[in-house]
Amino acid sequence: MDPKAFFSHPSCTAQRHYEALRAFYHEQLSATDAAKKFGLSPSYFKKLRVEFAGDLREGIVPFFEAKKRGPKKPRTDEEVVQRIVALRKRNVSITDIKSVLDAEQCRVSLDTIDRILKSEGFAPLPKRTRQQRLATTLPEKLSAPSSESLSIADEQFLTETGAGPLVFLPLLEQLGIVKVIAACGFPATGQIGDVQSVLAFLALKLTGGKRWSHDSRWNMDRALGLFAGLNVLPKSTALSTYSYRVTRQQNRRLLERLSRVFQDEKEDGEFNLVFGDN
Repeated sequence: MDPKAFFSHPSCTAQRHYEALRAFYHEQLSATDAAKKFGLSPSYFKKLRVEFAGDLREGIVPFFEAKKRGPKKPRTDEEVVQRIVALRKRNVSITDIKSVLDAEQCRVSLDTIDRILKSEGFAPLPKRTRQQRLATTLPEKLSAPSSESLSIADEQFLTETGAGPLVFLPLLEQLGIVKVIAACGFPATGQIGDVQSVLAFLALKLTGGKRWSHDSRWNMDRALGLFAGLNVLPKSTALSTYSYRVTRQQNRRLLERLSRVFQDEKEDGEFNLVFGDN
């Protein structure tokens, strides 16, 4: 489009309104001529003038909105930035940097870490073999907190794994599954009750068929712990040990009670719960 035509033949509605008002107030065209020139009806142009004058009286500047300026300072604390930089200087990958920060209760997304590293001038790490990745030494051992009964508090936390099973909680309550588990006499420990132990297995089952014993981060996920009424789920070793304490009689009692819960007069159902395959 020719630059001159941009002003003489406005294409968008807001610009036509602006040019019509400018022609009326600034160029002293009559209301009829200004409306006709920019394809507006006389009655609509009158309404437009009334609204325009009203906006000006209220201190509103129509047509031109001020641009919102972004934050003057980075949103990520400088201490966190320096921590990320220090980890990258040791050739720690972005995902491992996030794992370290998560263990330190510092919630920073992978995108933020990547942005900080790029702004600090770090190039991506060269592609490494699986053996090289496994040989990378993290600055310190990441230890998951010990599992214990969840203390209900007004708090927020992030999850990368465990949001899905939470949608089943209303169904478990509706069917009375918790009461069924409690009546089966499963083992308990000083910190984790029988119902919490069984729900810990169920939480992992509901996330899918992955072999969670090969993953070292799910027992840091607060949402999975919330499903079982714990701060976090027990480690894989604890779950494996627990499965050997569960007797055949306890499993049979659970299956019998579940069959009553799901009993259907028209069809027979089957249940298969394996607690040692996580």
